[in-house]
Amino acid sequence: MKGLIFSIIFLIIFSSQFDRNNGNVTINLNEKRQVIDGFGASTAWQGAVSDQIMNELYGTLGYSILRIRIDQHKQWNDELSNAKKALKLNAKVFATPWTAPANMKDNKQDKPGSLSSNQYSNYADYLKSFVDYFKNNSAPLYAISIINEPDIEDANLSFTPDQMKNFLKNFAGRIKSGSNIKIMAPESCGFRQDISEAIW
Repeated sequence: MKGLIFSIIFLIIFSSQFDRNNGNVTINLNEKRQVIDGFGASTAWQGAVSDQIMNELYGTLGYSILRIRIDQHKQWNDELSNAKKALKLNAKVFATPWTAPANMKDNKQDKPGSLSSNQYSNYADYLKSFVDYFKNNSAPLYAISIINEPDIEDANLSFTPDQMKNFLKNFAGRIKSGSNIKIMAPESCGFRQDISEAIW
């Protein structure tokens, strides 16, 4: 909670330090380039966020997207609380894991490693269990990602482009089974083109 408040204050103070040179912006409403689904925040590692803060973010400030973290030890109650509050304020909620449970990783530890090749099915079922938990507790998710930043050097769970393509192609359907949840591709930490090209 203190971290979230500190981050907001830091951003407000820091943003006022930018040089504000006059510039020209031309908006042509007849020429559509892209669609922005909304703006939002993440409650990863924040615990259960208070009603007051959620109302400020998703009411007063107009945020419309919440990103929650999938805890590898299935400690999901705080994020469930956050999701319910955001949904009540008409936000879209999506979830991202930073790692898999240790027993599914090649090193069998809660530290950086890769998903064991014989655990892809179990990992998909684990993500599905998260989707089901939220759905069964009146907090249906808009989307789920298979991992956060799979290419970061100290990633808790890394995927190569080929591993990611294999997982998405052959196992992601298990996550969607019985729901209309969207599967989100992971974002590259280094904006690596080979990661996005692998899933096109």
